[in-house]
Amino acid sequence: MDIALEQALRRDYPALYGHYRENHFWCEDGWYPLLRALSQKLEIYAQEHGIRIHVHEVKQKFGTMRYYYGYDGVLPDRQKHALFQIVEEYENRSRRICEHCGLPGTLLVRDGY
Repeated sequence: MDIALEQALRRDYPALYGHYRENHFWCEDGWYPLLRALSQKLEIYAQEHGIRIHVHEVKQKFGTMRYYYGYDGVLPDRQKHALFQIVEEYENRSRRICEHCGLPGTLLVRDGY
């Protein structure tokens, strides 16, 4: 991802992305709007429930976005499940968005990948 877009995510969502200074966005710019929407939703959920979420890595794997995160402390199962569902929703959306240009698309499967 373009460094300016990474910096914008870090600046606008420091609670999620402020823990790690090195690059950890291993995807193309087309998913930037998707990442902003996911980041906003996670930040709101975290603030409403008093949770500290920290994102380790965002990458493309097998044509879809993978979003790796952790949280401080021990969460009740319902909160863990809610976080998982939020992230899963956006990972699934990435199947229908071109990673490069951000336009609607379909997942291309070629030679088993």
